[in-house]
Amino acid sequence: MHALLGPGQESPVEVRADAVLLATGGYEKVLPFPGWTLPGVLTAGGAQAMLKGSLAVSGRTAVVAGTGPLLLPVATGLAAAGVEVAALVESTDPRAFVRRTRALAAQPGKIAEGARYAAQLLRHRVTLLTRHTVVEAHGEERLEAVTVAALDTDGRVRPGTARRIACDTLAVGHGMLPHTDLAETLGCRLDGTCVHVDDEQRTDVPGVWAAGETTGIGGAALSSPRATSRVAPPRHASTARNPTRVRGRPPPSPVRDCGSSSPHSTPCTHRPPIGSISSPTTPSSAAARRSPGSDPRGRRRARRR
Repeated sequence: MHALLGPGQESPVEVRADAVLLATGGYEKVLPFPGWTLPGVLTAGGAQAMLKGSLAVSGRTAVVAGTGPLLLPVATGLAAAGVEVAALVESTDPRAFVRRTRALAAQPGKIAEGARYAAQLLRHRVTLLTRHTVVEAHGEERLEAVTVAALDTDGRVRPGTARRIACDTLAVGHGMLPHTDLAETLGCRLDGTCVHVDDEQRTDVPGVWAAGETTGIGGAALSSPRATSRVAPPRHASTARNPTRVRGRPPPSPVRDCGSSSPHSTPCTHRPPIGSISSPTTPSSAAARRSPGSDPRGRRRARRR
């Protein structure tokens, strides 16, 4: 594989490996509107990343808008962080969920999760505007307010329904799509917008696996250890003759080998502290210590014989 390194991605390298695991995730869809490039307008995922990384956001009053389940944790997360959430603007018709009652019944965990988010929104007194969308963001040097309007059954803005909401932060997102550019470059088959994989996350390209939201948008469920444990390690990885090599940059430092006698191996500098539990011994080393030639008690028993 070929890659680019560095902040400017200007240093080309060639990576050789026995297997490749693609976990390129997904990206958010954002529908543009007047003022969407103002400072203070960010994606819903960007707002969530800020909360997770530093528990801080850039403003004091926020509007969360768009569609999709990501809006709920973003709105409740902002409210829990002390931000006043002026409105949660959801463009979907609530009756769409009623029409999917059978699918929701098969996911009781999702229903409980949604109920928890709804309770948090009520506790923080967040105004919910369904079948609404942001039509414009206002401000000179940064965001100062947004205009939202109601949508008709065809998704068009209903005249005379516009309202202005003062805010300094707008978190907006319209769902997510799997990031499949790298998979397509490698020739992997797609199922619609997702990378096709089998039950062990193999793609149809030998030696290439895929995991996470590149195989389908599923939120935290796809990034959990239980989900990613389905990836089957390549059987030949432990017996590869050559380790992974990177051309175009200095070779990696040699791997420490505590049991190797090769003159090319790096001496092991790792020693467990006194009183610590050492790692289990291999059968060959245990047998060597039990042999009469290496055990003093064994030598005494040999002399008696």
